[in-house]
Amino acid sequence: MSLFAKRLSRQDSLTLLLIVAFPIHVWAILIGFYNFQAVAERAANLLEGLGYLSYVMLTALVESLLLFGFLYLLNFLLPKEYGGPKRVVQLGWLGTAFSLWMILRQLFNFYGGGTAEFVTGLSRPFLVTILGLALLLGLIVLSIGWPLLSVHRSPRAEERLRKFFERLVPLSVLYLVLDGIGLLVVLARNIF
Repeated sequence: MSLFAKRLSRQDSLTLLLIVAFPIHVWAILIGFYNFQAVAERAANLLEGLGYLSYVMLTALVESLLLFGFLYLLNFLLPKEYGGPKRVVQLGWLGTAFSLWMILRQLFNFYGGGTAEFVTGLSRPFLVTILGLALLLGLIVLSIGWPLLSVHRSPRAEERLRKFFERLVPLSVLYLVLDGIGLLVVLARNIF
């Protein structure tokens, strides 16, 4: 009974989905347009390039839904004193921080090369790897824990983060509309 008392309302669930969808969709659109020229040059016509962007948007939708599902399940582990808005703000920040860390990881792979090549070129790879992992873990804890703790302790910080997320929601709605168009394009390409 108490487990289901922590369930998010429909409005809070939709808000959380829109918060989570924002960074994922922004990154997907940037990567999609980054690769669009190469795809359009290789494709027979412009519609194939737009089909590629539709697949990118559909992938972003699936990623957003998976992260939302994980956060929704994580919702049941939060203490009871985190009521509706505070719960949405904290879960929204966890989703945003996770998305930003995955974006940084992908950027590192794009521009920094692989980790293995960097570590094997060093004189003490084990020590550098351990120190690097400790630093990375510290940064992750700091980037997630500090905002969550400040939201928990300060109503002003919670209000600021909630207002920030409220400003992102209309853009995320636009991205979900683009996802719907992308889904229609993908279905049309596969049916016809």
